[in-house]
Amino acid sequence: MVGSEELQAFDLLLWLGSGREVSLRCGRSQPTISRYAHRVAERLDLRMLKKDGQWQIGGEATLLNIERQVHQLNRLLGREPMRIEAAAVSGPLLLDPCPCGWICGRNNQINLPHSLGLLQDRVIDAWITTSSIDLPSQKIESLHVIELYRNPIWLVAHPRHPLHQERGLGPEDLRRFPSVGLRGDWYPVSQEHLRSRGLWSQPLRVQRYTRRLWEGRCADGLTLAYASPPMLGLNPALKRLEHDLDFHNGAALVVHQDHADSAPVAALLAELQRRGRELAHRHPELIPV
Repeated sequence: MVGSEELQAFDLLLWLGSGREVSLRCGRSQPTISRYAHRVAERLDLRMLKKDGQWQIGGEATLLNIERQVHQLNRLLGREPMRIEAAAVSGPLLLDPCPCGWICGRNNQINLPHSLGLLQDRVIDAWITTSSIDLPSQKIESLHVIELYRNPIWLVAHPRHPLHQERGLGPEDLRRFPSVGLRGDWYPVSQEHLRSRGLWSQPLRVQRYTRRLWEGRCADGLTLAYASPPMLGLNPALKRLEHDLDFHNGAALVVHQDHADSAPVAALLAELQRRGRELAHRHPELIPV
């Protein structure tokens, strides 16, 4: 057995990525967090490895995952705050402020498999994805997916982009210009659709969202990007092009099946649906589910 404070430090470090972020949420010093995390790894014969800026576990994690089930039950019973992560964009839209009784992550994660893995391993208790069409069905059999809203995806660029004056654009027109994308098969449906439209031409391997590496690249006046109506609202420097991508996506709350009907999740869902309705009022293109 490992103690609640020790496992909390270990898992929050895996989730949040830095001792500073963990310290801000649990009120313990960074040396204490490091000591607790090391103690868990030592007791369970595990290694903590950092790859591409993300902490990962090396070794057999069966005992660790059993411990996590016990500690998650402790959170469900109200003895510790629940944990929720959100994909980039959905964080500031739906989790500001963080719902009562929950700890929010950094809400800038764009690596869908990493967030899904944290949820499956019970490091976090809930996750909001802004790309529900890309959830791998073979990996979510034990999870419950609740759609929050659907929205169109628009083609956007800097106001001085040459295509702003063009109509009737096709894939060959779009291929003439660089467009943002992500390396890895993280968003397979989105990637396939956008590539068929002549887009997703300059993929980067990034784990966490930064404006500089995504829509900020449009500042060159040539790079194309994509945005939902709320995302475009957060980036008024970008303008929508007159081109229909024929592409819709949506935000969804994802939780484990075995606590989908629990009181904390029910209260969270009610609050997210309320915030989703407010968001749709500001952006009529959104369709609350």
